[in-house]
Amino acid sequence: MTGTNTSQRFPKWVLAVDGGGTKTIAWIARVLSTDGPLIGRIEVVGRGYSGPSNPRSAGFFPATSNLGVAIVAAVEDASTELDSLSVACLSLAGVGRAAEKSELMEWAERLQLAKKIIIVDDVEPLVLAAEYEQELALALSAENQVPSDWGKSITLVVGTGSIACGVNANNESIRAGGWGYLLGDEGSGFAIGLAGLQAVCRAHDQTGPETELESAMLAQLGFASATQLVAFGYQLPLPRVEIAKLAEVVIEVSERDSVAAQIMNSAVDSMATLIGVVVKRLRLEPHAFSLALSGGIMCHQSSVVNSLLVELTQRQCAPGRIHVIRQPINGPLVLAARNLD
Repeated sequence: MTGTNTSQRFPKWVLAVDGGGTKTIAWIARVLSTDGPLIGRIEVVGRGYSGPSNPRSAGFFPATSNLGVAIVAAVEDASTELDSLSVACLSLAGVGRAAEKSELMEWAERLQLAKKIIIVDDVEPLVLAAEYEQELALALSAENQVPSDWGKSITLVVGTGSIACGVNANNESIRAGGWGYLLGDEGSGFAIGLAGLQAVCRAHDQTGPETELESAMLAQLGFASATQLVAFGYQLPLPRVEIAKLAEVVIEVSERDSVAAQIMNSAVDSMATLIGVVVKRLRLEPHAFSLALSGGIMCHQSSVVNSLLVELTQRQCAPGRIHVIRQPINGPLVLAARNLD
């Protein structure tokens, strides 16, 4: 390819979207070239934000409405138009099944989001985000470090829900968890918050031990009495996000309260179990795989990450390297850039 042809083809514009049960983030970026590593060749020029876009939990129409709001905001911020986009990659929670992807693809094609449209769940691109962020950090570092081998890796997402997925050297992939708040999601923000609320109710009735969680959670919710939790917990739709946010209270109180500490010990045990199952099923050796962590609990609670690593070491399934993903949207951004013609 001649230099003249390259200048005619690039830069190209891509859209990356990271959507979940609490928020949606959309980025517009210019890709200056696809030759060699993408570090330094992707320039984010527009950003947009909106509410939840998980079609399974929010509903298809609210989800697509929020997607539209975030995408339009990003396009306007970039001072461009939709018809200039070469690739759009939508990475969304709740689109793991073919029927959900098909419905969203019809919506995206109807709006003509881009010349090429990719729809994936919110877990699949995370390993790309981890790889990209680590390479970026190494590029900015003066130290001579070797990048992690993401060909053998596990990704653990712990936010409102929880799921682990992994891949080995033979490109075999396994998932564990991700069953949702009714059937699973052990160790998730929702599970932690709910366990805290249950402990408060038992403490109030004196059927369980006293706990600082009672005063801390009531203060967080602005309630005067634990009896107000009934109306809060049984409202429709279920306040999943609000309950998941209470995990932060449980984590903070766990440093000085045995009831909260027990909840967190159980949560960390559940996280380690997910990873351990994936390690076993993929036949990964200890210290021979990379671990990527994502989700609000992982990204903002270093104490939980440290406790998880201790538990994994005790179970003899500790990773060789670990990376806490700061910007999950880097995953669909890299995926979009790699799919440029």
